[in-house]
Amino acid sequence: MNKEYASTYIEYSEVPNYIEPKEQLDGATSEYFKELGEYTDNGKEYVDSIEPEIVVENSNKTNEKEQKKKKQHRKMLQNMVYTVASVATVAVLTQTAEPDKFVSGSYLSQIVSEQKESIAGVTIVFDGNGELTKEDVEEKLSGYELDGNFRVVIEEGITAIGDSAFAHYDELVRVEIPDSVKIIGNAAFRGCKNLKLEKLTTTGRTIKNNAFSGVSIEEVEISESLVVDRYYTFRGANINQVSFEEGIRVLPAYLFNECDSIEEIRIPDSVTEIGDSAFAYCDNLKKVEIPDSVKIIRRAAFNGSTNLKLEKLTTTGRTIENSAFSGVSIGEVEISESLVVDRYYTFRGANINQVSFEEGISVLPAYLFNECDSIEEVRIPSSVTEIGESAFGYCDNLKAMEIPSGVNQIGRNAFGGCKNLTLSVRAGSYAEQYAIEEEVPYKTY
Repeated sequence: MNKEYASTYIEYSEVPNYIEPKEQLDGATSEYFKELGEYTDNGKEYVDSIEPEIVVENSNKTNEKEQKKKKQHRKMLQNMVYTVASVATVAVLTQTAEPDKFVSGSYLSQIVSEQKESIAGVTIVFDGNGELTKEDVEEKLSGYELDGNFRVVIEEGITAIGDSAFAHYDELVRVEIPDSVKIIGNAAFRGCKNLKLEKLTTTGRTIKNNAFSGVSIEEVEISESLVVDRYYTFRGANINQVSFEEGIRVLPAYLFNECDSIEEIRIPDSVTEIGDSAFAYCDNLKKVEIPDSVKIIRRAAFNGSTNLKLEKLTTTGRTIENSAFSGVSIGEVEISESLVVDRYYTFRGANINQVSFEEGISVLPAYLFNECDSIEEVRIPSSVTEIGESAFGYCDNLKAMEIPSGVNQIGRNAFGGCKNLTLSVRAGSYAEQYAIEEEVPYKTY
């Protein structure tokens, strides 16, 4: 560029606000523009073609035709500023060992080194080895003005995403997570409400608490090798579809707790245990297939999933813990002699239409159907000798129950709070004496 045009002043009234007004182009910048010669016919034409308003020292007043030409090129400057800044960065890094000296005091150094760069709609790449920490992410993004959506590509070599590394970045819309990442830390992407993942695989990974809370995931595939950290692995994530690796045996505790987007779950035949609160409070979960292979249903496994409807639930050979189906609608529950309950409240609060008992059963466990308001009638088989404490307590709509003569033990408050119940008992039986003492309405047969 001719030195005549090296020292200029530029008006930036319509240029994005990350460029300082009236920044002076100095000799170093002039030297830099020489490197851009391939894009211009000569220095003056280049300056005249991109700058909005230019007053060149020792030059005559710009005529009307030139002013019109400059106005036509105002938008060109706005569109080119990203390119100029990017090329400047490359030039600084590749053409000199002393980048600060190369552009010292120049207009371009202000853009590259001091001004924050808008990243609306761009992709940011994280490379390296080992853990990608929250501090790493903050440092990388510190040179950007987060005024629009951005995407993240994590390259092979990164093995862990640290605690809260990307938490609460509302502008984050896409992330590519390579197979090399084996640990996803606590709240790693928590609160990224606009982040959408197509598919998340869990093979060989440890996923910690609330890692994807609030994130939208089209499909999550759960592997036998998945390691979870205590609880709330996908808590609150917006997951459309769940699949399970063949051969998986245990569904971890709190796995999909509060995942309101899940509507249907098919549990494979290999599964033997459903962990604590694994599907608790999944408000839109409507259908679950529980195969006979499942022998342990842990505490609150489906608690609070009030739209879930099961046609029939068998209990043969199963352990069902506290409040496992609280709030769930079940067409029929069949109680087996081999059912093992954990202390109390097995079906507490479940919406059960019909109850049946396996022939040969002798004990109805304590708190078995406590607060099950949908049950209206119960027929207890003749094999039963004991009804546990509060087994039918507070079943508001329970109206009729026949107690066989062989029953010789009824626990405290077995029918407490059943305000609409009338027992049918054999005259002179233990059950009649119990009804009298506990002031439960009854009739004899």
